[in-house]
Amino acid sequence: NPNPNPNPNPNPNPNPNPNPAAMAAFGEKDGFVPGQRVQDADGYRGTVRYYGPVATSKNANANWVGVEWDDATRGKHDGSVTTKDGEVVRYFTVPEGKKASFLKPGKVDAGASFMEALGERYVGMDAPLLAPNNVFEGMYANTNKEGGQKPIEFVGELNIRAHQQLAVLHKCTLRAQGICRTHPRGGGGVNGAAAAEEECKHYEEVDLQGNLFSSWDEVATLCDALPQLRRLHLNANLLGDPAAAALPALGASAFANLGVLVLNGCGVERWASVAALAAAAPGLRELYLAGNAFGATMGAAADLAGENLEVLDLSECGVADWAALGGVARLPRLRVLTL
Repeated sequence: NPNPNPNPNPNPNPNPNPNPAAMAAFGEKDGFVPGQRVQDADGYRGTVRYYGPVATSKNANANWVGVEWDDATRGKHDGSVTTKDGEVVRYFTVPEGKKASFLKPGKVDAGASFMEALGERYVGMDAPLLAPNNVFEGMYANTNKEGGQKPIEFVGELNIRAHQQLAVLHKCTLRAQGICRTHPRGGGGVNGAAAAEEECKHYEEVDLQGNLFSSWDEVATLCDALPQLRRLHLNANLLGDPAAAALPALGASAFANLGVLVLNGCGVERWASVAALAAAAPGLRELYLAGNAFGATMGAAADLAGENLEVLDLSECGVADWAALGGVARLPRLRVLTL
């Protein structure tokens, strides 16, 4: 880890790589681009803010990943480093109270694809058994008898597996699996991903809570791959506010047919974003938005295009007064409002 800047409020030099597009193209070949969500080997999560050389590195040609951590106790940097000559070189800036690290690419998990994770979790009938002969090999449980052990049995593995085949399921749960995109990089034949892509097109419900999605474009890609999708759980994926350019792709995918959308703790900060997402999914009946800090941006005229919306969760969103709910009050079918 390059030496951290000891001065928390330096007078920094200009960013040595000020072009975000150039930096994105530079890092993409190694799987790291600014704004991307990543995690380390211990499961701590953060957001990529920089990828490239760092002035204090012993190897001037080495690339480092600048990560802003979710956990404020992680990291020693503020996005800058100080050279031996005392020169402060800033690569990015973190919000007050946050810390960052410059990590070697090998220390950062760039995430997996939905199709890879699906193929690994729901294995085929011909995959090796976990417990051949109904016994976990090399695993034992201690007994009350001193020094006594007995093998751990797993009865009915094939029967359980038969009910978990991709072709017969209509929903899947892949929570906290480090998923950041829909398809594998470089093709669909990785870790059973190709088979998964063919066998999951009929899925109606997908739970991806606590993963690494950071792009609404990628959500559109996911919905495009699941044409029958009706219920989507994306809690605790820091997607932020969707760019206007992402909305047409969402509206053209199965996102438009969603009946239930769960976006608790997704970093949405503008009520206009909520209205835009609701407009892209006109069939929504239930919309969960707890823990998104957009309350201050709500206005009396901020109507939702939600003719079918029946359940709306706005808890812990910073809603300050009743006037902010004027647009919500005009939803014709709303029967449950959580504040």
